[in-house]
Amino acid sequence: MCFSLPGNHSEMIRIDSPMCFSLPGNHSEMIRIDSPMCFSLPGNHSEFILIDSPMCFSLPGNHSEMIRIDSPMCFSLPGNHSEMIRIDSPMCFSLPGNHSEFILIDSPMCFSLPGNHSESGRGRSVHCGQDHARRK
Repeated sequence: MCFSLPGNHSEMIRIDSPMCFSLPGNHSEMIRIDSPMCFSLPGNHSEFILIDSPMCFSLPGNHSEMIRIDSPMCFSLPGNHSEMIRIDSPMCFSLPGNHSEFILIDSPMCFSLPGNHSESGRGRSVHCGQDHARRK
C-alpha cells in the first residue's frame, strides 16, 4: 500500500517500494529511490537525490545539491536548484524555477526549462528539433 514519511530526515533514506509514497519534509542527506510507482518528494533537499523510477514523479521544493534522474516517464522539478541537475529521460519534463549551476539534459522528447539559469545549460531534444548549448 501507499505510505508517507513526513518530517525532517538528517541521514540517508533508501526506498525500494512497489507502491506509491510521499516524503514531505526537509532532507539533509542522500535520498535514493527505486520505485515502480508514482511518488512525490515535497520539501527542501540539501544533499544528493538519485531517482530510478519508471513512473511519473514530482520533486517540488528547493534543492541545494546534485539531482540525478533516470526516468522513462514525465516528471517535474519545480523550485530552485543551486547545484548540478542531470536528466536522462525519453519523455517530456519541466524544470520551472531558478537554476544556478550546470544542467545536462539528454531527452528525445520536448522539455521546458522556464526560469533563470545563471550557469551553463545544455539541452538536446530530438522531437522538438532543439539542439542547443548555452554558456554564460
